[in-house]
Amino acid sequence: MEKNWFLLRVEDLGYLNLMGISRSGEQMRDGLATFATTPLSCYMVSIAVFVLLSGILFYITRLYEFRLANFWKVAIVLFVVTCVYGSFFVMLLWQVPFGEIPSKLREGTFGDSFGTLNTLFSGLAFSGVIISLFLQRKDLSAAREQERQQQIESQFYNMLTLQQAVVSGFDLQSRLKDGEVIAKGRDCFREWYGSLREIYSHTKDSAVSGYGFAYYQLRQVHAGDLGLYFRSLYAVFRYASECGHEKKEAFGRVARSLLSDYELVLLFYNCLGEHGVNFKVLSSEFFLFDNLEVDHLLDIEDVLQIERRAFGRNAKALKIFDELIENRQSHLP
Repeated sequence: MEKNWFLLRVEDLGYLNLMGISRSGEQMRDGLATFATTPLSCYMVSIAVFVLLSGILFYITRLYEFRLANFWKVAIVLFVVTCVYGSFFVMLLWQVPFGEIPSKLREGTFGDSFGTLNTLFSGLAFSGVIISLFLQRKDLSAAREQERQQQIESQFYNMLTLQQAVVSGFDLQSRLKDGEVIAKGRDCFREWYGSLREIYSHTKDSAVSGYGFAYYQLRQVHAGDLGLYFRSLYAVFRYASECGHEKKEAFGRVARSLLSDYELVLLFYNCLGEHGVNFKVLSSEFFLFDNLEVDHLLDIEDVLQIERRAFGRNAKALKIFDELIENRQSHLP
């Protein structure tokens, strides 16, 4: 048959397909090993070996105490990228005999086939950079917030230390023995409590009586010490209330735990007076009288003068409070 130069055939153009179609005049040789003829078990074994080597690498890093930040995240990313590139490589050479792979790799068209995949990973890498910037910004905000919380904690404990120093500086002198010191520090509150109860017992049957009058008389005598004490203690609880710390209730528990039984009694009656109106609000917020010994009160019915919430989980005080309320309601017409 005479050749017609105007008729072009694919076979005459020497067309090469990266998926394994041969050039013009060449035939695929049967029986040669390719990725297509490789048993599935070989791929499974290859994957298992890859995972095993990754595990050995991880064990070595742990054995020699190599500190790699976010090791598992890095390992997962590398594993996925390797699998994607490996799968794409196998797909391109699926029907190419293994013996012809080196010559195939030297061809420029084969390298150009990875252009799309490289573009994809470049876009993913850029996206990763943007995501990293957002995560860093979030971490920076979290670090600032943590630093702010630490500053609040430091300020609170400094205030609490100063308040305890105020208590330690108290000394109670006798007026009958030429200024002899009869109590120091926290022991002064025991003496003040004794004076409060004595004033109350002497005026109990008089026209002017009640806890209000007894506490007023005590504060008049010891206004300097008691005024300083309650102002410093109020400042501590107020700071805990307004600081905005996520665990401000814990601050209240710490400060409350440092109050003795006699301090709580005097604080109780201070909240009921004109000087303790604001402190009375904080007593409900921080359950100030959770540890109050109600037997030390001048009158057991005084528990009704403050909100029930202020007693926290004080079972005895809550029981008496509820019984008194129930008793009063039973006597209503």
